[in-house]
Amino acid sequence: MKLLSKFILVPVSAIVITSVTLSAQSSTDPEDYKLLALKNCNVVMEAALTEEQLSAYLLLKNEEELMSGLEQPLKGMEEQLKEFTDRIEEVTALAVQETDDSIYIDKYYLKEQQDLAESIDEIVTAHQVDIDALEEQGNRIGEKARVFEAAIEEGLEDVDYDQIRIITPDSDDDHYSCSKSIVITRR
Repeated sequence: MKLLSKFILVPVSAIVITSVTLSAQSSTDPEDYKLLALKNCNVVMEAALTEEQLSAYLLLKNEEELMSGLEQPLKGMEEQLKEFTDRIEEVTALAVQETDDSIYIDKYYLKEQQDLAESIDEIVTAHQVDIDALEEQGNRIGEKARVFEAAIEEGLEDVDYDQIRIITPDSDDDHYSCSKSIVITRR
């Protein structure tokens, strides 16, 4: 059942999120998407994305949207784990008391610590399908990112840049800032 639910839940949510993402895209015209290459926060090249670059970009963005959907079930898990790990820290401090001359170990708190650790294991096990789906999606994003990177680099062979930026029809330029500390290393 665990394996079957993984294959059913992920594709259904993927279809819903992808259709919402695709319908939310305001344009798929490459002229509406710009590639900016920057050097020390100064634009050194600006060009419309090619069809190949735009396709790779949109595929990457769709995979990122899918990731956002897959992350939602884990937010509750993170909150639960935080509560348990905070309590484990408290119990650990109480379990072992040390003075200059002796160490006192309280078995009651050691047992509570063990119980808390088992509860954490149960929470993680209960969310394993979600964790596996997230890992799988991360791998897909990595694949799409490599394709996008290769497509972008084709147009930048002779450009000296340290950052790139993609301007989309939905870009919010009011909140953009350039950081001279970001450096892209080329292979």
